[in-house]
Amino acid sequence: MFLKQSTNPQYVLIGPFLDDTDGKTAETGLSIGVSDIRLGKAGGNIVAKNSGGATHDELGFYQITLDATDTATVGELLIAVHKSGALPVFKYCYVLEEAIYDAMFAASADLITKVDAIDTVVDSILVDTGTTLDGKIDTIDGIVDAILVDTGTTLDGKINTIDGIVDNILVDTAEIGSAGAGLTAVPWNSNWDAEVQSECNDALVALGLDHLVSASVAGSDVADNSIVAKLVSKESTADWDDYVNTTESLQALRDRGDAAWTTGGGGSAPTVAEIRAEMDSNSTQLAAIVADTNELQTDWANGGRLDLIIDGILTDTAEIGSAGAGLSAVPWNSSWDAEVQSECTDALNAYDPPTKAEMDGMWTTAQTESYASDGAAATPAQLLYMILCSISEFSISSTTITGKKLDGSTTAMTWTINDASNPTSRTRAS
Repeated sequence: MFLKQSTNPQYVLIGPFLDDTDGKTAETGLSIGVSDIRLGKAGGNIVAKNSGGATHDELGFYQITLDATDTATVGELLIAVHKSGALPVFKYCYVLEEAIYDAMFAASADLITKVDAIDTVVDSILVDTGTTLDGKIDTIDGIVDAILVDTGTTLDGKINTIDGIVDNILVDTAEIGSAGAGLTAVPWNSNWDAEVQSECNDALVALGLDHLVSASVAGSDVADNSIVAKLVSKESTADWDDYVNTTESLQALRDRGDAAWTTGGGGSAPTVAEIRAEMDSNSTQLAAIVADTNELQTDWANGGRLDLIIDGILTDTAEIGSAGAGLSAVPWNSSWDAEVQSECTDALNAYDPPTKAEMDGMWTTAQTESYASDGAAATPAQLLYMILCSISEFSISSTTITGKKLDGSTTAMTWTINDASNPTSRTRAS
């Protein structure tokens, strides 16, 4: 189809859009927006359509309206659409300069007149060249026929090869799922350790907990009325700044105790006579104590009251077993719920996991373009770029597939297929 350069509007029918499952059912209800329509102008990098989407006409064909920006470049124009639910569709058009287009298709087109004039000139040339030109034309015609034979037998096979490769890629990438939902078995990457440790350290610093052992206190690092503040301050609003370590630290208190805390408040020790007099004045109480201790001796004897009680205790405790091994039928006590929940809360408070925003940031922050070497372990970012490379822009030459980087021209990776016409496998080459 021919289009006029830098002209608005121009209408193009593209299709049919067929179901990507059975490959034959027309998709008539697709919502094709401007971002779904990609244009390749004169062999340049594929870009987005300037404005407007596509509307369904019939039988799975959709009408696209091109504007002056879309048709600004003379030459081949590729229109490609790959909408979810349908097979990829593409169409080639050719943008002609305004004068050439008008000469061919305008109401006052004079191309036939110009061709007739050229034909007259050619006739004159043929008269001058005699019979030699016919022979050369026959030679050219033979070469063209040979080219047509080659493309008729090999081009379809190469297209089928590309289609098979694309189908395999679609099967592999389908496992990723929407927004990575299918990546349920991604193992932990040891490269993440340093990042997690860094985040934990940042959280400790943000809470001031690093000042407990690894950083000096600077200013009011402890909040008023916190537990630590209440340990050192007796004010109604406990203030850490009340604490003076030179006089109130454990070492300062110990030093002061050695000098000032005289046990017993001073004075001299009692004499033997004073001790004896005190004992005599308490003889009644001592006699009662002796009577009680004699009774205890009877109770402790084998078969005595305390002995029987202890024997009963031993019987009960024997069921406990070594390290509680016998307590196999202890039921859950609902009063333990709060304690378990409290311990879980403490554990969660002690560990600061990444927030949703931080996790989302992993998928919304652009990653540096990088590709792992053949046979080398790859980072998650490298794996994503390698998958993108294998399904986006690539070229095929003989048994070599060359995948491109984001710029569409620089080689990112290469693969070798086992057959140039009917490959059944491919291997990474670089």
